[in-house]
Amino acid sequence: MRENIEAETKIYSNEKEIYSEAIEAGRSIVAGITDVESANASTEAFTAIKHALTSERELKSMLKAKLSELNLKCKGGVYHAAG
Repeated sequence: MRENIEAETKIYSNEKEIYSEAIEAGRSIVAGITDVESANASTEAFTAIKHALTSERELKSMLKAKLSELNLKCKGGVYHAAG
């Protein structure tokens, strides 16, 4: 049982590190989105993030909020001004 706990602790330790790196990278990308051009330029970097635990869900939520704030929509993989 002790071996299982140690193994799980090691796995989650690695996952937490990947999670933290993903969140940091994603937040930086989202913060840099200010308009249609920067939104489209961020796509490749955003999709290249290696995720762990809940990072993908959290970052997609942050991205969605930012795009909504800027009134941008995605169509065919390209961002456009909504409306």
